[in-house]
Amino acid sequence: MRQEPAGRWPKTKVAARLHKKVPVQWFDKYRREIRELCPLMKDEADSSAMWMMMRQGALARARLAANAGATPFLNQKRAHAPSDDDVKVIADLLPRPRGEHASRVVTCHGDLWCANVVKDVRSGRTVLIDLEGVVVSYAAAELAQIVNRGVCRVYLETLMEDTGSVPTEEDVDRFWLEVLIAGYVQGDILRPTCWEDAEWDETSTSKIVAHVQRFSLYVERVRNDSELCQHVLRKASQDEPWCSDEVMDSVLGKAS
Repeated sequence: MRQEPAGRWPKTKVAARLHKKVPVQWFDKYRREIRELCPLMKDEADSSAMWMMMRQGALARARLAANAGATPFLNQKRAHAPSDDDVKVIADLLPRPRGEHASRVVTCHGDLWCANVVKDVRSGRTVLIDLEGVVVSYAAAELAQIVNRGVCRVYLETLMEDTGSVPTEEDVDRFWLEVLIAGYVQGDILRPTCWEDAEWDETSTSKIVAHVQRFSLYVERVRNDSELCQHVLRKASQDEPWCSDEVMDSVLGKAS
């Protein structure tokens, strides 16, 4: 298949159609195996952010570890790697996705950026490549790498195109907020916790637990305060930090 880069919005439209049309049942057998090999995943809801960490490579390592009689989680070779119990505490503290479209359990590509969305020049179809990270998780996590308000609008419009409805401005803003939250959860909390991080030391686990507790309180406040939500979205639109310690202190008060 001859390929060329897709245009500006195709990756967003492809994501919406992927989420609408591809069933999630294919992941059931993998989910059962993951829960068997990784005990901390046993009780994780299908919409948990943790499923985005379960790429094919992680499952392959879990199989190897099980064959060797060991049960490490993901790729934790660090001297002070968090235990399964630590990761479970962090996962349980994370804010759950909210809203009909953000929380839908869907087939996620898992690495949706421009290089992985191409056009077949013979058929003219836009297609996804690099499928090693495909999992089933919640929809907002898919858009974390390409988040902006325009992306969220096009995604919702494509998702709703068969219903005769269009998203309201509030729909777009609420979904955008959930995608921002998902991006922070994936990139700033779960990736350094679950995957390699050379700077992880003996105090890192306790620090990130405290941070996640505070972040979850902050998210709840933002979700329930429309004025604060708009303030956060303005910051995000201007590429300003929207959930730094300083911003959270301004909303929640100084951390003790």
